[in-house]
Amino acid sequence: MTPIQQLYLEKLRSAFENSALGEEMVYILGNMRRDLTAAEFQMVITTFQNSRP
Repeated sequence: MTPIQQLYLEKLRSAFENSALGEEMVYILGNMRRDLTAAEFQMVITTFQNSRP
């Protein structure tokens, strides 16, 4: 995983753990779509989903 992917993964985890409002998650996901390729985006989302209990 690239450093920017790791950064976004940590942002998603932090927002989820802090019960972020939907607006914050939409903002993070929007930035991810802007900054990452489709494959990189999918890798972050899959890793995030697999890391949740």
